Amino acid sequence: MFKKIIAIALTLAVISCMAIVAVSAAEVSDSAVGAEVNGSAAGADSSSSASGGSGDCIYFDANGWKNFTSISCHIYEIGGKDFFGWGNSNEACDKDKGTVFKYDLSKLASSTNISGGMKKGGKYAVLFYANTGVQTYDTTIGVECKGDTIYLTGEKIENPVDSEKKTDEAVWENNSGKYGPHLAITSIGNIVGSKLAPGEGGIEVIGEWTAKYFNSTHCKAVDVLAKAYPKFGIKTGDDLTAAYAIAQAKIERGDISTADKNDLPDVLKKMNAAFAKAYPSQKGTTINKDKANQTAKDIESGKTSVTSVGQSGSTGTTGGSGTTGGSGSAGSSGAGSTDGGGSYGGGDSSGSGADGQETTIFFVLGGVMIAAAGAMFISRKRKED
Repeated sequence: MFKKIIAIALTLAVISCMAIVAVSAAEVSDSAVGAEVNGSAAGADSSSSASGGSGDCIYFDANGWKNFTSISCHIYEIGGKDFFGWGNSNEACDKDKGTVFKYDLSKLASSTNISGGMKKGGKYAVLFYANTGVQTYDTTIGVECKGDTIYLTGEKIENPVDSEKKTDEAVWENNSGKYGPHLAITSIGNIVGSKLAPGEGGIEVIGEWTAKYFNSTHCKAVDVLAKAYPKFGIKTGDDLTAAYAIAQAKIERGDISTADKNDLPDVLKKMNAAFAKAYPSQKGTTINKDKANQTAKDIESGKTSVTSVGQSGSTGTTGGSGTTGGSGSAGSSGAGSTDGGGSYGGGDSSGSGADGQETTIFFVLGGVMIAAAGAMFISRKRKED
Protein backbone atom coordinates (compact mmCIF):
# COMPACT_ATOMS: atom_id res chain seq x y z
CA MET A 1 0.00 0.00 0.00
CA PHE A 2 2.82 2.34 0.97
CA LYS A 3 4.54 1.77 -2.38
CA LYS A 4 1.36 2.64 -4.27
CA ILE A 5 1.01 5.94 -2.39
CA ILE A 6 4.62 6.82 -3.06
CA ALA A 7 4.28 5.91 -6.73
CA ILE A 8 1.13 8.03 -7.10
CA ALA A 9 2.83 10.99 -5.36
CA LEU A 10 5.87 10.74 -7.59
CA THR A 11 3.71 10.47 -10.69
CA LEU A 12 1.79 13.60 -9.69
CA ALA A 13 5.06 15.43 -9.02
CA VAL A 14 6.40 14.52 -12.45
CA ILE A 15 3.13 15.58 -14.14
CA SER A 16 3.19 18.89 -12.23
CA CYS A 17 6.74 19.55 -13.29
CA MET A 18 5.85 18.83 -16.91
CA ALA A 19 2.86 21.22 -16.69
CA ILE A 20 5.01 23.95 -15.20
CA VAL A 21 7.58 23.45 -17.96
CA ALA A 22 4.89 23.70 -20.63
CA VAL A 23 3.32 26.85 -19.14
CA SER A 24 6.71 28.49 -18.66
CA ALA A 25 7.72 27.67 -22.23
CA ALA A 26 4.47 29.16 -23.49
CA GLU A 27 5.15 32.34 -21.54
CA VAL A 28 8.61 32.57 -23.06
CA SER A 29 7.16 32.06 -26.52
CA ASP A 30 4.49 34.70 -25.94
CA SER A 31 7.09 37.07 -24.55
CA ALA A 32 9.31 36.54 -27.57
CA VAL A 33 6.40 37.07 -29.96
CA GLY A 34 5.33 40.17 -28.05
CA ALA A 35 8.84 41.55 -28.12
CA GLU A 36 9.03 40.89 -31.86
CA VAL A 37 5.68 42.60 -32.51
CA ASN A 38 6.54 45.55 -30.29
CA GLY A 39 9.96 45.81 -31.85
CA SER A 40 8.42 45.81 -35.33
CA ALA A 41 5.92 48.48 -34.32
CA ALA A 42 8.65 50.58 -32.78
CA GLY A 43 10.71 50.17 -35.91
CA ALA A 44 7.76 51.24 -38.06
CA ASP A 45 7.15 54.30 -35.89
CA SER A 46 10.83 55.21 -36.01
CA SER A 47 10.90 54.82 -39.77
CA SER A 48 7.78 56.94 -40.17
CA SER A 49 9.19 59.63 -37.90
CA ALA A 50 12.51 59.66 -39.70
CA SER A 51 10.93 60.01 -43.14
CA GLY A 52 8.70 62.83 -41.91
CA GLY A 53 6.25 62.23 -44.75
CA SER A 54 6.82 65.36 -46.84
CA GLY A 55 9.98 66.50 -45.10
CA ASP A 56 11.04 68.82 -47.95
CA CYS A 57 7.71 70.64 -48.10
CA ILE A 58 6.45 73.87 -46.66
CA TYR A 59 2.72 74.44 -46.21
CA PHE A 60 0.40 77.39 -46.75
CA ASP A 61 -3.05 77.72 -45.21
CA ALA A 62 -5.11 79.75 -47.68
CA ASN A 63 -8.03 80.11 -45.27
CA GLY A 64 -9.40 83.59 -46.01
CA TRP A 65 -8.84 83.54 -49.76
CA LYS A 66 -11.80 82.76 -52.01
CA ASN A 67 -12.68 81.71 -55.57
CA PHE A 68 -9.17 80.62 -56.55
CA THR A 69 -8.33 77.45 -58.43
CA SER A 70 -4.56 77.33 -57.96
CA ILE A 71 -1.88 78.42 -55.48
CA SER A 72 1.78 79.06 -56.30
CA CYS A 73 4.92 79.69 -54.23
CA HIS A 74 7.61 82.23 -55.15
CA ILE A 75 10.98 82.09 -53.35
CA TYR A 76 13.90 84.42 -53.95
CA GLU A 77 17.28 85.41 -52.58
CA ILE A 78 17.02 88.66 -50.62
CA GLY A 79 19.18 91.13 -52.50
CA GLY A 80 19.75 88.50 -55.19
CA LYS A 81 17.89 86.45 -57.80
CA ASP A 82 14.59 84.59 -58.02
CA PHE A 83 14.68 80.80 -58.16
CA PHE A 84 12.00 80.89 -60.87
CA GLY A 85 10.13 83.57 -62.76
CA TRP A 86 6.69 84.57 -61.56
CA GLY A 87 4.12 82.03 -62.76
CA ASN A 88 6.67 79.36 -63.68
CA SER A 89 5.24 75.82 -63.49
CA ASN A 90 7.87 74.94 -60.88
CA GLU A 91 6.13 77.34 -58.49
CA ALA A 92 2.85 75.38 -58.52
CA CYS A 93 1.64 74.06 -55.16
CA ASP A 94 -0.26 70.84 -54.52
CA LYS A 95 -3.41 70.51 -52.46
CA ASP A 96 -2.76 68.94 -49.06
CA LYS A 97 -6.00 68.95 -47.07
CA GLY A 98 -8.77 71.42 -46.38
CA THR A 99 -7.48 74.91 -47.12
CA VAL A 100 -3.84 73.85 -46.84
CA PHE A 101 -1.48 73.62 -49.83
CA LYS A 102 2.08 72.33 -49.94
CA TYR A 103 5.15 73.24 -51.92
CA ASP A 104 8.04 70.83 -52.44
CA LEU A 105 11.29 72.71 -51.84
CA SER A 106 13.25 70.08 -53.77
CA LYS A 107 11.94 71.78 -56.95
CA LEU A 108 14.33 74.66 -56.25
CA ALA A 109 17.29 72.44 -57.16
CA SER A 110 16.23 72.61 -60.83
CA SER A 111 16.57 76.40 -60.95
CA THR A 112 19.01 77.75 -63.52
CA ASN A 113 19.21 81.11 -61.71
CA ILE A 114 20.40 79.85 -58.32
CA SER A 115 22.24 76.52 -58.12
CA GLY A 116 21.84 73.95 -55.37
CA GLY A 117 18.46 74.97 -54.01
CA MET A 118 17.97 76.71 -50.68
CA LYS A 119 21.10 76.59 -48.54
CA LYS A 120 21.66 76.83 -44.82
CA GLY A 121 22.68 80.36 -43.89
CA GLY A 122 21.19 81.87 -47.05
CA LYS A 123 18.90 84.91 -47.02
CA TYR A 124 15.56 84.07 -48.62
CA ALA A 125 11.98 85.26 -48.71
CA VAL A 126 8.82 83.45 -49.77
CA LEU A 127 5.39 84.58 -50.87
CA PHE A 128 2.32 82.67 -51.99
CA TYR A 129 -0.08 83.83 -54.68
CA ALA A 130 -3.34 82.65 -56.22
CA ASN A 131 -4.61 82.77 -59.79
CA THR A 132 -7.09 85.46 -58.67
CA GLY A 133 -4.26 87.96 -58.12
CA VAL A 134 -4.08 87.90 -54.33
CA GLN A 135 -0.68 87.32 -52.71
CA THR A 136 1.01 87.24 -49.33
CA TYR A 137 3.59 89.74 -48.17
CA ASP A 138 7.22 88.58 -48.40
CA THR A 139 8.08 86.36 -45.42
CA THR A 140 11.65 85.39 -44.57
CA ILE A 141 12.42 81.68 -44.82
CA GLY A 142 15.32 79.30 -44.11
CA VAL A 143 15.97 75.57 -44.30
CA GLU A 144 14.69 75.29 -40.70
CA CYS A 145 11.20 76.11 -42.00
CA LYS A 146 10.83 72.77 -43.78
CA GLY A 147 7.64 71.10 -42.60
CA ASP A 148 6.25 74.35 -41.16
CA THR A 149 3.05 76.13 -42.19
CA ILE A 150 2.51 79.76 -43.14
CA TYR A 151 -0.95 81.15 -42.37
CA LEU A 152 -2.76 84.44 -43.00
CA THR A 153 -3.15 86.84 -40.07
CA GLY A 154 -5.90 88.95 -41.66
CA GLU A 155 -3.67 92.05 -41.72
CA LYS A 156 -2.69 93.93 -44.89
CA ILE A 157 0.84 95.17 -45.69
CA GLU A 158 1.93 97.51 -48.48
CA ASN A 159 3.61 95.78 -51.39
CA PRO A 160 7.28 96.89 -51.09
CA VAL A 161 7.73 97.06 -54.88
CA ASP A 162 4.32 98.36 -55.96
CA SER A 163 2.96 100.53 -53.18
CA GLU A 164 -0.44 100.89 -54.84
CA LYS A 165 -1.10 97.24 -53.98
CA LYS A 166 -1.81 95.66 -50.61
CA THR A 167 -0.63 92.17 -49.70
CA ASP A 168 -1.79 89.76 -46.99
CA GLU A 169 0.47 89.36 -43.99
CA ALA A 170 1.46 85.73 -43.37
CA VAL A 171 3.48 84.23 -40.51
CA TRP A 172 5.02 80.86 -39.61
CA GLU A 173 3.35 78.58 -37.09
CA ASN A 174 6.55 77.25 -35.51
CA ASN A 175 9.36 79.55 -36.66
CA SER A 176 7.91 83.00 -36.01
CA GLY A 177 10.66 83.82 -33.50
CA LYS A 178 13.30 83.73 -36.22
CA TYR A 179 11.42 84.29 -39.47
CA GLY A 180 8.52 86.55 -40.40
CA PRO A 181 7.29 89.46 -42.54
CA HIS A 182 10.44 90.95 -44.06
CA LEU A 183 11.51 94.28 -42.57
CA ALA A 184 11.87 96.57 -45.55
CA ILE A 185 11.39 100.06 -46.96
CA THR A 186 8.77 100.32 -49.71
CA SER A 187 9.15 102.15 -52.98
CA ILE A 188 7.42 105.21 -51.50
CA GLY A 189 9.46 105.13 -48.30
CA ASN A 190 7.24 103.39 -45.75
CA ILE A 191 8.83 100.95 -43.31
CA VAL A 192 6.95 97.65 -43.30
CA GLY A 193 7.42 94.15 -41.90
CA SER A 194 9.17 93.10 -38.72
CA LYS A 195 12.03 90.64 -39.42
CA LEU A 196 15.35 90.90 -41.16
CA ALA A 197 16.52 87.58 -42.55
CA PRO A 198 19.09 85.82 -40.34
CA GLY A 199 22.46 87.14 -41.46
CA GLU A 200 20.98 90.24 -43.09
CA GLY A 201 22.24 93.57 -41.74
CA GLY A 202 20.23 96.78 -41.61
CA ILE A 203 23.11 98.57 -43.37
CA GLU A 204 22.53 96.34 -46.39
CA VAL A 205 18.83 97.24 -46.55
CA ILE A 206 19.59 100.97 -46.37
CA GLY A 207 22.31 100.74 -49.02
CA GLU A 208 20.13 98.83 -51.47
CA TRP A 209 17.06 101.03 -50.97
CA THR A 210 19.10 104.22 -51.41
CA ALA A 211 20.63 102.95 -54.66
CA LYS A 212 17.16 102.24 -56.06
CA TYR A 213 15.09 105.16 -54.77
CA PHE A 214 17.42 108.07 -53.88
CA ASN A 215 15.87 110.10 -56.73
CA SER A 216 12.29 108.80 -56.39
CA THR A 217 9.52 111.22 -57.27
CA HIS A 218 7.18 109.42 -54.88
CA CYS A 219 9.03 110.31 -51.68
CA LYS A 220 11.76 112.52 -50.28
CA ALA A 221 14.78 110.28 -49.81
CA VAL A 222 16.28 112.44 -47.08
CA ASP A 223 13.13 112.24 -44.94
CA VAL A 224 12.75 108.49 -45.52
CA LEU A 225 16.37 107.74 -44.61
CA ALA A 226 16.30 109.97 -41.52
CA LYS A 227 13.36 107.90 -40.25
CA ALA A 228 14.89 104.59 -41.31
CA TYR A 229 18.45 104.99 -40.01
CA PRO A 230 17.62 104.34 -36.32
CA LYS A 231 15.26 101.48 -37.24
CA PHE A 232 17.92 99.70 -39.29
CA GLY A 233 20.88 100.37 -37.02
CA ILE A 234 22.63 103.21 -38.84
CA LYS A 235 24.03 104.95 -35.76
CA THR A 236 27.64 105.95 -36.50
CA GLY A 237 29.79 107.37 -39.26
CA ASP A 238 31.13 103.86 -39.96
CA ASP A 239 27.59 102.54 -40.42
CA LEU A 240 26.77 105.39 -42.79
CA THR A 241 29.97 104.86 -44.78
CA ALA A 242 29.27 101.14 -45.15
CA ALA A 243 25.71 101.79 -46.36
CA TYR A 244 26.94 104.30 -48.93
CA ALA A 245 29.64 101.85 -50.12
CA ILE A 246 26.93 99.24 -50.82
CA ALA A 247 24.85 101.77 -52.78
CA GLN A 248 27.96 102.87 -54.69
CA ALA A 249 28.96 99.29 -55.59
CA LYS A 250 25.47 98.42 -56.82
CA ILE A 251 25.28 101.55 -58.96
CA GLU A 252 28.81 101.23 -60.39
CA ARG A 253 28.47 97.60 -61.37
CA GLY A 254 25.12 98.24 -63.10
CA ASP A 255 22.74 96.52 -60.68
CA ILE A 256 20.47 99.59 -60.70
CA SER A 257 18.91 100.40 -64.07
CA THR A 258 17.75 103.87 -63.00
CA ALA A 259 21.14 105.21 -61.87
CA ASP A 260 24.79 105.42 -62.89
CA LYS A 261 28.06 106.65 -61.38
CA ASN A 262 27.22 110.25 -62.25
CA ASP A 263 24.46 110.07 -59.63
CA LEU A 264 26.82 109.16 -56.78
CA PRO A 265 27.43 112.76 -55.58
CA ASP A 266 23.66 113.19 -55.18
CA VAL A 267 23.42 109.87 -53.30
CA LEU A 268 26.23 110.90 -50.94
CA LYS A 269 24.69 114.35 -50.34
CA LYS A 270 21.27 112.95 -49.46
CA MET A 271 22.62 110.21 -47.17
CA ASN A 272 24.71 112.75 -45.26
CA ALA A 273 21.75 115.13 -44.96
CA ALA A 274 19.55 112.33 -43.65
CA PHE A 275 22.10 111.43 -40.96
CA ALA A 276 22.31 115.03 -39.79
CA LYS A 277 18.52 115.12 -39.55
CA ALA A 278 18.31 111.79 -37.68
CA TYR A 279 21.12 112.58 -35.23
CA PRO A 280 21.42 116.35 -34.67
CA SER A 281 23.80 115.70 -31.76
CA GLN A 282 26.36 114.12 -34.15
CA LYS A 283 26.83 117.26 -36.15
CA GLY A 284 29.69 116.93 -38.61
CA THR A 285 29.51 113.14 -38.96
CA THR A 286 29.64 112.31 -42.68
CA ILE A 287 30.56 109.55 -45.08
CA ASN A 288 34.28 108.74 -45.33
CA LYS A 289 34.62 108.85 -49.11
CA ASP A 290 38.05 107.18 -49.31
CA LYS A 291 36.95 104.28 -47.13
CA ALA A 292 33.69 103.96 -49.04
CA ASN A 293 35.50 103.91 -52.40
CA GLN A 294 37.80 101.10 -51.24
CA THR A 295 34.92 99.08 -49.78
CA ALA A 296 32.91 99.50 -52.99
CA LYS A 297 35.88 98.28 -55.04
CA ASP A 298 36.25 95.26 -52.74
CA ILE A 299 32.56 94.42 -53.24
CA GLU A 300 32.80 94.78 -57.01
CA SER A 301 35.94 92.62 -57.19
CA GLY A 302 34.50 89.92 -54.95
CA LYS A 303 37.09 90.49 -52.24
CA THR A 304 34.23 91.10 -49.82
CA SER A 305 30.45 90.77 -50.01
CA VAL A 306 27.46 93.03 -49.54
CA THR A 307 26.38 90.79 -46.67
CA SER A 308 29.72 91.19 -44.87
CA VAL A 309 29.69 94.94 -45.29
CA GLY A 310 26.02 95.05 -44.29
CA GLN A 311 26.80 93.41 -40.97
CA SER A 312 29.65 95.77 -40.08
CA GLY A 313 29.56 98.71 -37.69
CA SER A 314 26.97 98.80 -34.93
CA THR A 315 24.23 97.02 -36.87
CA GLY A 316 24.71 93.69 -35.14
CA THR A 317 21.79 94.46 -32.86
CA THR A 318 19.46 95.10 -35.78
CA GLY A 319 20.33 91.99 -37.77
CA GLY A 320 20.76 90.00 -34.58
CA SER A 321 17.10 90.34 -33.64
CA GLY A 322 16.30 88.10 -36.52
CA THR A 323 18.58 85.35 -35.28
CA THR A 324 17.27 84.90 -31.76
CA GLY A 325 15.07 81.97 -32.67
CA GLY A 326 17.54 79.30 -31.58
CA SER A 327 14.73 77.43 -29.83
CA GLY A 328 14.01 75.67 -33.10
CA SER A 329 17.06 73.45 -32.62
CA ALA A 330 15.90 72.70 -29.11
CA GLY A 331 12.85 71.06 -30.63
CA SER A 332 15.12 68.70 -32.54
CA SER A 333 16.79 67.72 -29.28
CA GLY A 334 13.40 66.89 -27.86
CA ALA A 335 12.71 64.53 -30.72
CA GLY A 336 16.02 62.83 -30.04
CA SER A 337 15.01 62.23 -26.42
CA THR A 338 11.80 60.58 -27.55
CA ASP A 339 13.67 58.22 -29.84
CA GLY A 340 16.00 57.33 -26.98
CA GLY A 341 13.05 56.49 -24.75
CA GLY A 342 11.67 54.12 -27.38
CA SER A 343 14.95 52.20 -27.59
CA TYR A 344 15.06 51.90 -23.81
CA GLY A 345 11.56 50.33 -23.76
CA GLY A 346 12.66 47.71 -26.27
CA GLY A 347 15.57 46.78 -24.01
CA ASP A 348 13.21 46.06 -21.11
CA SER A 349 11.15 43.67 -23.23
CA SER A 350 14.14 41.53 -24.19
CA GLY A 351 15.23 41.43 -20.53
CA SER A 352 11.92 39.88 -19.45
CA GLY A 353 12.32 37.15 -22.06
CA ALA A 354 15.71 36.15 -20.60
CA ASP A 355 14.27 35.87 -17.06
CA GLY A 356 11.52 33.56 -18.34
CA GLN A 357 14.03 31.24 -19.98
CA GLU A 358 16.06 30.92 -16.75
CA THR A 359 12.90 30.05 -14.81
CA THR A 360 12.01 27.36 -17.35
CA ILE A 361 15.44 25.70 -17.07
CA PHE A 362 15.15 25.68 -13.27
CA PHE A 363 11.86 23.80 -13.32
CA VAL A 364 13.04 21.34 -15.97
CA LEU A 365 16.09 20.38 -13.88
CA GLY A 366 13.93 20.12 -10.75
CA GLY A 367 11.50 17.78 -12.52
CA VAL A 368 14.29 15.54 -13.79
CA MET A 369 15.83 15.27 -10.29
CA ILE A 370 12.50 14.38 -8.66
CA ALA A 371 11.78 11.77 -11.30
CA ALA A 372 15.23 10.24 -10.90
CA ALA A 373 14.86 10.11 -7.10
CA GLY A 374 11.49 8.41 -7.45
CA ALA A 375 12.84 5.80 -9.81
CA MET A 376 15.70 4.97 -7.43
CA PHE A 377 13.30 4.69 -4.47
CA ILE A 378 10.95 2.31 -6.29
CA SER A 379 13.85 0.21 -7.56
CA ARG A 380 15.26 -0.18 -4.00
CA LYS A 381 11.89 -1.16 -2.60
CA ARG A 382 11.49 -3.86 -5.19
CA LYS A 383 14.87 -5.33 -4.25
CA GLU A 384 13.92 -5.35 -0.58
CA ASP A 385 10.65 -7.14 -1.37
